Amino acid sequence: MLLIVLLGAWLTHKYGGKSAVDKATEDPILTTVRTGLTVDQTLHLPAGVRPTADEINMQRASSTSAIQSFFTGAAAAQELDSLEETLSKEAAQQPTILGAGIENLTFRSVTVKGPTATVACTLTTWTRYTVTDPAGNTVLTEPKATVTANLTLVKNPAGRWLITTYKAASASASGSAEPQ
Repeated sequence: MLLIVLLGAWLTHKYGGKSAVDKATEDPILTTVRTGLTVDQTLHLPAGVRPTADEINMQRASSTSAIQSFFTGAAAAQELDSLEETLSKEAAQQPTILGAGIENLTFRSVTVKGPTATVACTLTTWTRYTVTDPAGNTVLTEPKATVTANLTLVKNPAGRWLITTYKAASASASGSAEPQ
């Protein structure tokens, strides 16, 4: 019987049971993840309805600063690549992003080993944008996706947690497209 209890405890620990991380350690990690995921999703918000080159450059600077505040290493490079792709589309004025964000963020596990933390979570991402179809109609689209995310964070020398890897997979997606 004792063997079964010990095996159960080990399996729970190994495969996502309750986190043994104390609240004082966990809170800054969860805050970094929550804010980092929000930065990731809102990078695509335009500088204006039809932004000028100067507005796009200001957006590049402020978004780069936000990325560097919460991401480092490969995750920062991934976010910066995504930003440049977004800004290129924005300069071409297609699509026009009206809003974006995250909701229903649920942390499934948090593990800390020294200056490294791993976090598994689920969340819903949403975007609201318009595109112009081939007939010249403006179409409003509002996709949502349920996402499973796995993140690795490191504690920098100043004691701040930064996201080093961010891998997400969409479990389901939905959306609407309506002529405007």
